[in-house]
Amino acid sequence: MKNLLIVGIILTSHAISAQELSFNPSASNGRIENTVTHTGPVYTFTTSDQLLDIPGELNKIDINAIRRHTLGDEVAKRMHLFEQTYTYMSNPLPGSFAGKLVIQKPEIYNGIQKLGKIVARQEKKGIISREQAISDLSRYLDVALLLFYEDTAAFEEELKKTSGDDALVGLFQRVKLI
Repeated sequence: MKNLLIVGIILTSHAISAQELSFNPSASNGRIENTVTHTGPVYTFTTSDQLLDIPGELNKIDINAIRRHTLGDEVAKRMHLFEQTYTYMSNPLPGSFAGKLVIQKPEIYNGIQKLGKIVARQEKKGIISREQAISDLSRYLDVALLLFYEDTAAFEEELKKTSGDDALVGLFQRVKLI
């Protein structure tokens, strides 16, 4: 029985190594790199520059009045602008002392929250550089800010169906803004 258990563990560990190498051929050098290519429909949105001036809005934000972010002040400003755009406090109901936080377009909001965690985790593990993490998360936040004013029903439906980190990253990478 003991020998059977040892043989099973050895076979399982070899199967996992083979799967990792077949999925990620660069894993043999000791560093895991993101080599997954994302396929699927490209979501194209035509945005009006007059709807939201992201650089102008970022300049108006006082860094001392917002929460800090692990990726720095620029990402913290974008995250603050994102949260201001996608959420608001409703009026208190009778018998209640506080309003309720209402999230507009919750699929996109939750997707960005997950992407923030994914990018921070990848940067912490050394999978991507700090500069790449800042660039990626800034792009995702900019896309979400511009999508707020667009008809995103098909994109949100796809977000509902998406599971897994790579699929979520791939979905936001396939957004094309015109």
